[in-house]
Amino acid sequence: MRSFFEQFAHPEGSLGWLVGHLMAWKNGARSRFALELVAAREGERVLEIGFGPGVDVARLAGLVGPTGNVAGVDVSREMLRHAQSRNRALVARGAVDLRLAPATELPFADASFDAVCATNSAQFWRDLDQGFCEIRRVLRAGGRAVVVVQPMWKGATSSDAQDWSSRLRASMRRSGLVEVTHAERELRPVLTVAAVGRAA
Repeated sequence: MRSFFEQFAHPEGSLGWLVGHLMAWKNGARSRFALELVAAREGERVLEIGFGPGVDVARLAGLVGPTGNVAGVDVSREMLRHAQSRNRALVARGAVDLRLAPATELPFADASFDAVCATNSAQFWRDLDQGFCEIRRVLRAGGRAVVVVQPMWKGATSSDAQDWSSRLRASMRRSGLVEVTHAERELRPVLTVAAVGRAA
């Protein structure tokens, strides 16, 4: 079984289930920052990459309302179970669609989302450029991409966060996303950064 800290990349087993509960409890401020940037609106279709325990799935569903839809992918079966359980009623009525898949192979049609977001999952994508190419593919023209990173490894600094911001923005641009910008927020234990872009 993976160590406790390795579980945050790909939770599995009973320890992964515990990590899911911990993520749901601890990540509120970072999630609020991400959701502010996504600015989901009534009737939109939004995709979350790396939904973890599914807390933000529920929040997004509330923002898009009964005429909207929220989809999500995660690489962890434990997190899929967590998120499906937390959003059982929304899944049952078709307002939420959660699947087991990586960022680099999104199981959705081209141009099918108004917004795509990822919060502290980009660090674990197999290929950052391919992940952004997939985001670009599934976004409708004018659609928004928001990717948030807060370095959580031991000894992480604001400089590490800024380095991640630069990597994210460069990869966004290579994928063909436009109007790429940087956002940041001072959160504990270290600066949280975001890259924001649009599909042309």
